[in-house]
Amino acid sequence: MSCNRDFEKKSQLAVYKQKANILREKAIRNFSSGQHGKAFIYFNKAKEFYTISKDTANVEYCLYQMAVSQQTSGDYIGSEETLTELLGFDNINYQSPINNLLGIIAKEHGYYNDAIKYYKLTLKNAKNEVDRISPLNNMATVYIEMNRPSKAIQILESILKSEVLNDSVLILKKAKILDNLGYAYFKAGNRKEAILNLDLALEIRKESIHYGYDLIESYLHLAKFYQVENLQKSNGWALKAYSNATVYKSVDERLESLSILMENGTQSIYVKQYLNLSDSIQKVRNSAKNQFAKIRYDSQKEKEENQQLKLEKASNLLKLERAKTERLGFAIGTVLFGLGLFYIIVYFKRRNQKEKVKAIYETETRISKQLHDELANDVFQTISYVQLSGEINLQEDKLLNKLDHIYNKARNLSREMADIDTGSSFKMELKQMIGDYGNESINVVFRDNDQINWDGVNKRSKITIYRVLQELMVNMKKHSNAEIVVVGFKDNGKLIEIFYSDNGKGIANKEPKKNGLKNVENRIQTVKGTFTFGSNEGKGFRFNFSIPK
Repeated sequence: MSCNRDFEKKSQLAVYKQKANILREKAIRNFSSGQHGKAFIYFNKAKEFYTISKDTANVEYCLYQMAVSQQTSGDYIGSEETLTELLGFDNINYQSPINNLLGIIAKEHGYYNDAIKYYKLTLKNAKNEVDRISPLNNMATVYIEMNRPSKAIQILESILKSEVLNDSVLILKKAKILDNLGYAYFKAGNRKEAILNLDLALEIRKESIHYGYDLIESYLHLAKFYQVENLQKSNGWALKAYSNATVYKSVDERLESLSILMENGTQSIYVKQYLNLSDSIQKVRNSAKNQFAKIRYDSQKEKEENQQLKLEKASNLLKLERAKTERLGFAIGTVLFGLGLFYIIVYFKRRNQKEKVKAIYETETRISKQLHDELANDVFQTISYVQLSGEINLQEDKLLNKLDHIYNKARNLSREMADIDTGSSFKMELKQMIGDYGNESINVVFRDNDQINWDGVNKRSKITIYRVLQELMVNMKKHSNAEIVVVGFKDNGKLIEIFYSDNGKGIANKEPKKNGLKNVENRIQTVKGTFTFGSNEGKGFRFNFSIPK
């Protein structure tokens, strides 16, 4: 009987994987043709079937392609959330592209320092010289945006010294670097070197059979170069950029071309074209964002409904079986069931109350123990040391070191228990608290986007949000070995939604909850908030919670 069940299970998994493969191929075709919305739908469905069939490699592939689809369509926040989910897997092969994509997203949001950090992480995981070219080039473009062209020139000149660029396969990459170098020299005020590199990049691109799309960037840079001394030439290059961008359906480059034409004081027709195109693309991108969010929501809802149907089916079968064997004892069973149900309700209410009391008691005990074991013992040892040393002056350095150690511990304990400013400085204090847990090995990303009106949130909820995030950051620092931590906020009407995720070691399925996580749950329940979390050992940790305003 067991063998038959195993065979049926394997057959069912094979069917799921076959369906997933078909959906993945459809997604790839749509992605290649620029239909990113449809591609996202098929990748998402394929991911669900791959998850059931436990094909982790293809789950990672689908998640990455979904993130790229979102990024390409302008849904940068959604793309970042998808990448955060992908970071929960052992995606060694995706570390560099993930960090590179996070760098692009950070640059688009204007978080230039974050973008530089991500590109440096991409370089860290580069396997060879070829893999280093793109992140270095991307880093240079960020420095240009930061108005630091000399730094960009230094990076781009170093790339051009690499012999790998002499390979004909990389000729378009070389043209891109030369073009960016020319633009950096232009920004630095060196027009001679600027036009030399811009013209060389244009010449290489024209000679390539795949030059079409890349020419847009050359035309735009030349249009900006000639804005200084020859508006007629500038207009000519801008119109060429607009024409090519129209052919390749590149809306952002079309907008940039029209912007240059408007700056040059040409006909008002370009102003109208710019406004119409800008409104149109904004509507398309907003529609794409809503579409991606709805797809994820519907997928999750369908999964929950399917699970509910399975539970209901199992429950109905069990009821039918019981009806056949227990008809004579129906009355007695009903009474017993009623008594049992009453007992369970009472039992769980009492247990829940005990757990809350216990959590409070454990928190107080933990703080008391830290004060006693860490601070009091150090004070005692220092006093004993002074008594035995005889002359304090002879041992001054050691004494000062011990006193400084005691001070640091007292300061840390005081910080955890200190009052929280819930007034106008709350956002700054919260951001500073979260940022304090970052260092050279831990990159902490704070995402608020100025969407939250903290003045409209009550004091109790602010304190709960602060303490919950503080507990999560402490647990991360002590236990997770994470390299990247993302904390995001969203105003959802009557609720503040908070999203925490890291790529640490996570929590094993059978591992009991740490005191910190239990305390977090009790704090949230105390203000009638809700939470969800997901974690697997070695695959990161995610904790999302909502707090009433």
